[in-house]
Amino acid sequence: MSKVISTIMTILLILGILGIVLGISTGLYRNDRLAKLQATAGADQDIPGQDLQEYESGGNANAITEMLLNGNLPTILLGTGTCLSLISIGFFLLLFRKKIS
Repeated sequence: MSKVISTIMTILLILGILGIVLGISTGLYRNDRLAKLQATAGADQDIPGQDLQEYESGGNANAITEMLLNGNLPTILLGTGTCLSLISIGFFLLLFRKKIS
């Protein structure tokens, strides 16, 4: 039974750390992309009223780029990774308590 819990704990910890790393990476990518879009739109003032995404992609915004720029993907990944890591720590504490008893 403890090997099963240990395996589950390891898998959850790996998935949690992966979620945290992906959340941070997508958040940094999103911030970089938004900064480039704002710099491009700020440098070219003769295009009033046009959306930044339309300006970047010629009016044909990519669905993934739109989801990344306007969605909460980094927050969701960070939250999921944190929860999985906390569950893994809980399993570790249960195993540790069992070994001490």
